[in-house]
Amino acid sequence: MLTQRTPTGTYLTRNAVERFLNQWDVNDPHLPLATKSSPNQQAFVDEYLTNGGNAEAAAIKAGYSAKSANSQGYNLLAKPLIQQAISKRLVQQMGLAAVPALDVVTRLMHDARSEYVRLEAAKDILDRGGFKPPDRVQHRVDGTLSVTLNLGFEEPDAEPKVIEGE
Repeated sequence: MLTQRTPTGTYLTRNAVERFLNQWDVNDPHLPLATKSSPNQQAFVDEYLTNGGNAEAAAIKAGYSAKSANSQGYNLLAKPLIQQAISKRLVQQMGLAAVPALDVVTRLMHDARSEYVRLEAAKDILDRGGFKPPDRVQHRVDGTLSVTLNLGFEEPDAEPKVIEGE
């Protein structure tokens, strides 16, 4: 499902954003640039990313009719050119937000009052740096187990009973 319709407008779902990001390599020189869009379409992209993904409100602010803003927003989100522009801008915004986010997590790791918060922040930094601990692995050992039980009911000189199994 590309879009999700809500009472306040049309929103791009998280899965759709991930598909957009994986669909194009933003550094691919053969990828056509999203410069052929109209000023209204570019304004739509800007507003869509600014307002948190409300396509109807973005269409109205971009200059489309309020009566048709919901369907216009839906139609614009279906266009590959708009999808490309949104994905490129999202990658840029995420890259710009990474530095302050790292600063916040680093400050939490050093200054948080809770030991749990400090530990989780440290784990997060290590995980994102590629130092994730290995996942729990269950090992199975094949072989034979031999158990000798002496319950003290038999004669001391008697030979013990051996129970063998796998």
